[in-house]
Amino acid sequence: MKFVVVLMMFSLGFARELLTYDYETIRQVSRIAAVAYQDEDKPKYQAQLDAVGWTISDMIMTDFGTYSDFPVGVIGRRENLVVIAYAGTQRKIVKTLLADANFQKANIDVLSDVFSEKGYIHEGILEYYLSFGCKRLPSLMSEISVDASIILTGHSLGGALAEISLMDYYAACFKKNLTPEFSRMSLLTMGAPAILSLNMRTCFDSWFPNKSYLRLYCDGDPVSHIFGMSDDSRFCHAGFGLQLPTSDHIAHRIIHYIRKIDQRNGWLAQLWPFDSIVNYKQLAFKRAFERVRSEYTWNTIELIVRDQLKRGDPMGALDMFGGNQRIISHLSNWYHQTGEYYASGAESLLLTLIDVNSMIDQEEAVLIAQDQEKAKFYVPFEEGLEGDLEIVKKKAEAIVSVFSKIGQFGL
Repeated sequence: MKFVVVLMMFSLGFARELLTYDYETIRQVSRIAAVAYQDEDKPKYQAQLDAVGWTISDMIMTDFGTYSDFPVGVIGRRENLVVIAYAGTQRKIVKTLLADANFQKANIDVLSDVFSEKGYIHEGILEYYLSFGCKRLPSLMSEISVDASIILTGHSLGGALAEISLMDYYAACFKKNLTPEFSRMSLLTMGAPAILSLNMRTCFDSWFPNKSYLRLYCDGDPVSHIFGMSDDSRFCHAGFGLQLPTSDHIAHRIIHYIRKIDQRNGWLAQLWPFDSIVNYKQLAFKRAFERVRSEYTWNTIELIVRDQLKRGDPMGALDMFGGNQRIISHLSNWYHQTGEYYASGAESLLLTLIDVNSMIDQEEAVLIAQDQEKAKFYVPFEEGLEGDLEIVKKKAEAIVSVFSKIGQFGL
């Protein structure tokens, strides 16, 4: 049994990298994770998502012990993309507070005997996930089109639930002798706690290699740092961890992560470098270059260039490229993307010769119009944040209140 499980774990194929999505999709996924909370910020983020075509449905469970409904997350759908977002800790839902507090180690075979030799997991969060019943991932997958791409996401506790849900899905597939469809799935978590054993972390990283599991955490986020900073700590993190710098002493709320993703500085700018909402001119040049190849044949361009060179020397081209024939050669190599090296500046020269102003201005106007739509979706930096110490105080008071009612921690 152990040999078969291990073999299957390492023969699933690569998962879908988050870098295959554009930057705007990543911003929207972060807001779907915020909507999962069902708190006072939900209407604001829900409106932003509605404006760009998302359909959001709530995942509501019923606690048969107290006969009360509680939200465990949401499912977002747009075109051929499905986002499953799990909610994090919610003060009004005692079950989430208890899940966080019970950080004892539980054997992973409590989830499935498929993982009987894969170590342990965070007991409280596992037990909370198991209470979801029909909202567990294996059941949800049956409701999703086989052609859809899937992103699982969650903030804080929600990120940990996304991890467990994938383990649950893998185990269900194994029991039915099916191959998990990890190739169309990816995972984005924000501020998630470490919950896995080292062995289970190794399995996770084989299912979601490279950047198909992107784990974002702030350097001022205590939840991400409680465990998982070394292999010999109580629990381990999986995924491609990306630290977002922050000036806040405690930066854990999801709005901290949404703001960092919106700003897209540092590492995020390297992951999604091109579709910036800031440098219109640079992008307009890039799009104009692409238009040249689609709208002009090389023969047409060569005639225009030769005619222009007879009239003068734009941009000092003769000196820069070394004569008319060398200019033609460099531009041909650039246009066809073949042949010998072409000198830098060939693109700019070409656009100068082919009505640079109108082409770049047109592309810039398109970009600005697109960003006016994106502006509906933007959280202003001036939006007020409740003081971090005030937040910590409220959370501490809520936890003390809960445990004063049940008498003990039970850790």
